[in-house]
Amino acid sequence: MRISKIELEYSDIEWFGIDKNKKIIRFTSGLYGYVPEFVCISKENTDLLCEFFENFHNYTTAILLSDERFGIRFLDECRDISSKGIYCFDAFDGQHDTTSYTKISEPKQPLYFYELPAHIQNIIRTNIIDTDVDTTDTIKVDNAY
Repeated sequence: MRISKIELEYSDIEWFGIDKNKKIIRFTSGLYGYVPEFVCISKENTDLLCEFFENFHNYTTAILLSDERFGIRFLDECRDISSKGIYCFDAFDGQHDTTSYTKISEPKQPLYFYELPAHIQNIIRTNIIDTDVDTTDTIKVDNAY
C-alpha cells in the first residue's frame, strides 16, 4: 500500500536512506519534511525498516549535535538510534518548521548497508540520498507529491 499525500500532511513519517558512502540515515518528517517517492511507494516496506532498526542492537556511542530545543525525549530517541550506528535527521530545526532535514545525532562508528541482512538490503537499496552524511548538517530531498 502506498503512503498517500494526506498521510504525509498528518503523520510524522519515519524513513531510512543510505548516503553515497553506504551509511544508514534515519529521517523523521515531523509533518513538514518532504518524503521521497522511494519511501511513499510502500508503507509496508517503510514500516518493516522502522521495526528492524528499532530492534537492532546498540554497539557504538552516539554524538548529539542539537540541544534541548528538540525536547529531551526526542534527543534520547535520537541518541538511541545513533548508538545503533545510524545518523539521525529531523525536518524541524529547533526554531521553525522547514522542508530541509537537520542532523540531530550521529554515531561514533557508523552502520553500513553491506552489514545489513539481505532482506533489509533488498528493501533499502534504492533509498539513496546523494550526499556524504559526514560532511553535511542539512539534507534536502525531493517530495513524492
